[in-house]
Amino acid sequence: MTNLRYHALSNHLISLGNDGKLIEKGKFATTPDDINTKIKHMLESTRTWHKKRVMLYAHGGVVSEADAVKWADKQLKTFLDAEIYPFFFVWHSDPWSTFRSAVRRDIRSWLGFESFEANLQAKINQTSERLASALRHKTWLQMKHNASHATIHPQGGARLLIAELADKILNNTPLELHLTGHSAGGVFHAPLTQLIAASGFISTGQMRGQGGFGLKLKTVNLWAPGCTNEVFTTCYQPYLGNSVERFSLFTLPDQQELAEKMSLIGDLGYQGSILYLVSKAFEPVQDTPILGMAKWIEQDAALKSLLNQLNAWHLSGGPLSSAHTHGAFDDDLLTVTSTIKIMRGEL
Repeated sequence: MTNLRYHALSNHLISLGNDGKLIEKGKFATTPDDINTKIKHMLESTRTWHKKRVMLYAHGGVVSEADAVKWADKQLKTFLDAEIYPFFFVWHSDPWSTFRSAVRRDIRSWLGFESFEANLQAKINQTSERLASALRHKTWLQMKHNASHATIHPQGGARLLIAELADKILNNTPLELHLTGHSAGGVFHAPLTQLIAASGFISTGQMRGQGGFGLKLKTVNLWAPGCTNEVFTTCYQPYLGNSVERFSLFTLPDQQELAEKMSLIGDLGYQGSILYLVSKAFEPVQDTPILGMAKWIEQDAALKSLLNQLNAWHLSGGPLSSAHTHGAFDDDLLTVTSTIKIMRGEL
């Protein structure tokens, strides 16, 4: 990436570290003063737009800092050409390398003295789920902590950004706010939705006991979110159809989710998407319902009815998405294009 190109992209990056706080040193540093500068740049860049649309994007939970910046660079022009000004949260969210290295060590240990019997795949899944459960605190729970505390913590980077945007909106700068997140981005955006959309004291969910700004969210768009159904019920659902004007949920069909194989060693891998692993092992209770899995929507009649009533649930393979794997939603042209049309009110 050239220096000129990175300078243009840097206006859109919000770099977050542990506890969701701003990373104030390094190549992708963001200070509180930088946030003010970035918002001024947004206001100037959108000065001639018919509508000032601001999208806050949170990437998934198996994404390195370098890959998050690369994706933002790839998509920046697409969003700007659609008159959507993106802020990309680049946050610490990569437990996968820690987990995968542990699984590899364990699998090697029993492949060294056991033959390849018929239940090899079951053994790989059992090993993966056992180690995922053992590494929960080191990986998934730490990642969820970093995601949520970007808003919950008084110095969280998402909280600082939205406070400045709220100040502009409350002082009569017309801004449309949109949230879009992939995978663990659904965890990231849950308390942020509450902070933005709740009016006054918040009585439930992750922001319980704190105050919200009472602003309108034009859209909330989640691509295969890794948050639980309980998080949806407490952090997203109370605002749907009110301060959240449009909610969109993209998932894989369950058969496709089950068919996915995550590589561990060569052709050996966990049979099922990472959300299956989250549901079965990373969450404290085995088989925790995850919002981004069609399986759990189908088994919750009230949730399915609500999503259908809002025309909010979009299965891959339908008219709005052609993603074939959990990780493909953010690179799927149809998914990105459909989400842009939703934000622009064209779908």
